[in-house]
Amino acid sequence: MNRAELSAQIDRLTSALRAMRRELRLCEQIEADMEHIRDQLALAHTDAQREETKKRKEVKRDEYGR
Repeated sequence: MNRAELSAQIDRLTSALRAMRRELRLCEQIEADMEHIRDQLALAHTDAQREETKKRKEVKRDEYGR
């Protein structure tokens, strides 16, 4: 390989590495966000269960009041 071909190959590899590094940073950010998202999902699920329980109690109270 001559110098120009080597330079072109280095440029292609450098470009490919940049793309891979961007993708790696994105994956790392997603992984870092997962715990927060999991916690928020669990909280939303708990809130939904609490709301459902509250509605059932209200329905029972209304049925007993009749």
